[in-house]
Amino acid sequence: MDVAIEPLLDRLRTGPESTDLTADDAQVLGRRLRRWGDDLLSGLSVYGDKGAAALVERVIDLITTAYAGRRPALRELDRVRLLRPDWFAEPDQVGYVCYTDRFAGTLRGVAERIGYLRELGVTYLHLMPLLEPREGPADGGYAVRDFRRIRPDLGTMDDLAALAELTADRYRRRSDRTITVDAEPCVVLARPLAVERALSNLLDNAVKFDPDGSDPIEVRVHGSTVEVLDRGPGLDPADADRIFDRFYRASTARSMSGSGLGLSIVQEVAADHGGTVSAAARPGGGAVIGFTVAADGFLPEFLPESKPQPAGG
Repeated sequence: MDVAIEPLLDRLRTGPESTDLTADDAQVLGRRLRRWGDDLLSGLSVYGDKGAAALVERVIDLITTAYAGRRPALRELDRVRLLRPDWFAEPDQVGYVCYTDRFAGTLRGVAERIGYLRELGVTYLHLMPLLEPREGPADGGYAVRDFRRIRPDLGTMDDLAALAELTADRYRRRSDRTITVDAEPCVVLARPLAVERALSNLLDNAVKFDPDGSDPIEVRVHGSTVEVLDRGPGLDPADADRIFDRFYRASTARSMSGSGLGLSIVQEVAADHGGTVSAAARPGGGAVIGFTVAADGFLPEFLPESKPQPAGG
């Protein structure tokens, strides 16, 4: 399919449906189109080149209309996930798959059980076929007749939208914290995405242990040391040496969701960068957890096969 991306971006900005988009909406969709536009065109290529341009424009218009009607809480979640497109593959994500009717009867019943799923540590819910199937044999509900209609016995599209907004709202309240940063300029040799992941895990850990705190979570970057400080329940000295072990759960964490992998990943990132990890109780309550990276040197894959020996050695 011989269609370029740039004209599609113009369609987002000037097409007949574009008047329903805010400037921020158009920017978000434009970024997505630049990132995944080739995949979109590849999928549409099965329809051939005849009328390809008109087909793609029609798809862009449908996307624009659908996004313009998306609820604010879900748009906010979209923006968060745009920054972390691999969110579903992170080790602390726990998926749960179920049949809506067998689990809770209806979509409203699922909404009433979100608290239970959170207690199990579930972060991603996939509901088995719930769209309106075709009449007659329907492959267990997977042969969908209408992607905009819910099976009448399970609820309505409004019920599904309310359920999605409820889960988005819980995510927002879980992560809506003030974070202050005290950083001094420094230069280190590091993999940006890996260090970002380590810091993200530390922040997620702080939010989890201090979910309702009024004090901000603090991030301190001094030299090659990164620390995150919270005002949670603190850290038992007996746990300080083990919280970076895979699957280890501190005594204060055993009733909480999580896989026990988040801090072990921090340790792996630090080790890969020639650094160390640290954890201690914070004076006045809470914890200070952090890591270091080597201020200079080689990253592992760039290590020379043999290092020069010192004179006389």
